[in-house]
Amino acid sequence: QFQYGVHAKEGAHDSSFWVEPKSSIPLKVEMRLQLNVLLRKVEGIEYLFKNLPEVMFPVFWFDSVATLPEHMAGSLNMLVMLPNIMQACGIFSVVSSFIIFF
Repeated sequence: QFQYGVHAKEGAHDSSFWVEPKSSIPLKVEMRLQLNVLLRKVEGIEYLFKNLPEVMFPVFWFDSVATLPEHMAGSLNMLVMLPNIMQACGIFSVVSSFIIFF
């Protein structure tokens, strides 16, 4: 269906979405999209396209990459570590209260 000689290259034509697993915050988004037009003969105007095979003709290529800014990486790391920090603070509070009162 596609033009002869057109072959997708893995990595150059794939889209990807990297997500931090604990917070579901996207770290990197790579979006690639190709829009095609189906060309085929139309009844009534065959004289214009009499030798036209039915093909998908690529007309538009979109490539965009968005990443988490470097200045937000520390905040994201703190957000991910926050439950562990709070758990450690809670354990420390309980242990220190037992030491103080007993």
